[in-house]
Amino acid sequence: MLRARLSERAFGDQQPPQARSVNEKPNKQRRILDNQTAKVVHYLQENLAGADSFRLVSAYFSVYGYDLLAEELNAIRQVRFLFGDPASIKEPDPVTKEPKSFAFTERGLSLHRTLQQKQLARQCAQWMQKDAVTVRSVKQSNLLHGKMYLAESAGKTPSAVVGSSNFTHRGLGGNDGANLEINIALSDGPLLAELRAWFDELWSNNALTEDVKQQVLDALNRLGKDYAPEFIYFKTLYELFRNALKDQDDSDRHIRETRL
Repeated sequence: MLRARLSERAFGDQQPPQARSVNEKPNKQRRILDNQTAKVVHYLQENLAGADSFRLVSAYFSVYGYDLLAEELNAIRQVRFLFGDPASIKEPDPVTKEPKSFAFTERGLSLHRTLQQKQLARQCAQWMQKDAVTVRSVKQSNLLHGKMYLAESAGKTPSAVVGSSNFTHRGLGGNDGANLEINIALSDGPLLAELRAWFDELWSNNALTEDVKQQVLDALNRLGKDYAPEFIYFKTLYELFRNALKDQDDSDRHIRETRL
């Protein structure tokens, strides 16, 4: 009785939507990508092959995310990347979003990703220097939270992914600790046209977005630069004890503020 009353209150004279039968075929134009049953990277690899243009929106950009799609990205004639978080522009390998470049082993500290990181940064910078690649960012933090990937080509059905996945190794579903995400893959025309128009309007709005390609290239060049062993040593120590140092600093500041 209570369930009937709630249904009547929610839908009035209209009939409530019926649950989909387990035997009903899913909409082939839409599917969920959660990086567990289906991965974003696999969907993008398939749909970026032969693509003419690629529009993407992400808060973060990672060289490890680039590595997952490097072959496809290097073949696309036009790539437009829109940063959703201006604070992440100078950090193309966000330490909180990707595997660390070091790990403790039985033999001590191992810098197992350092050389790979440098090489990827250089390859990524080489790709991004192309005229085919443009990069912009929203000017205001905490303004744009959505993530979107839209691939189009003349001889292929356009496709898009909209949801929670950032352009990082874990966000795209790399094998090294993939995030559990919620994304919807789309291929129905009207929705894709709306997504394209939404992106293009935001992209061309100079009041909300700005060109940051050179800033990202500068960050990639720093990441790919060869540093003295002493610098790497102290940088590694800092990354290892970053949180402890921050906690100590917060504790010292609290003591100073509460001292009589």
